Amino acid sequence: MLAVAALAATGLADDRLGHVSPITRLAIQGSAGLAMSPDLALAALSPVGTAGVVNVVNFMDGINGITGSTAAVWGASTLIAGRRQLDPTLQTLGAVTAGAGLGFIPWNAPKADLFLGDVGSYLFGGLCAAGITHAWGRGSRQGWLVAAPLLPYAVDASQALVRRAWRGAPLPEAHREHIYQRLVDEQGLSHVQSATLHALSAAVTSFSSRQPGWCGAATTAAALALYISSPSWLRALRRRDAQ
Repeated sequence: MLAVAALAATGLADDRLGHVSPITRLAIQGSAGLAMSPDLALAALSPVGTAGVVNVVNFMDGINGITGSTAAVWGASTLIAGRRQLDPTLQTLGAVTAGAGLGFIPWNAPKADLFLGDVGSYLFGGLCAAGITHAWGRGSRQGWLVAAPLLPYAVDASQALVRRAWRGAPLPEAHREHIYQRLVDEQGLSHVQSATLHALSAAVTSFSSRQPGWCGAATTAAALALYISSPSWLRALRRRDAQ
């Protein structure tokens, strides 16, 4: 929790001061990940994973309700996993994250009276990273179950970067190429509708990750594919209805 607090403080400093250098932020994220590592085996991976999770959550916080609803799904999924494994750490992290996500949503959606800022996205990213790191220390299967609800976030962020890199567009610049943004800009969905579609995808991914063997893997892949292709199939449905 001290590591999570340090991450949130870094985000707050960036919000208040206007700019904390990327090197400083990465150094703090890596140090927080190292502090979260339960053993030496994860000490080499946790700093990279923590920085990745925190930055993906920060990267994806672009419409009202999306991070609050994702935090709620991740927290509920982690709480369930912790109860099944009789793991009080996962139960606590899951309950805190779900409660914070649900508590923030009414202030952020459908009308945004408050925004997360970097302090909020770093806080939620830090909580998720702490849960994943702890779970992975108890086995890769447990780590996968806890990480699974964030797969739509990771895939959406990755496809946006790949699309921009393919065109030679500058990666650090602001853009509107995430799936959830395209659903709003191109398909006319509201922020709440787009955020809900993403939360449903995260929930299905969480559920399917608990299924054994190829069944779980296929369902997870299908859920991710449906979300990533949603602007295309929504466009096709509307064209068919128009005809």
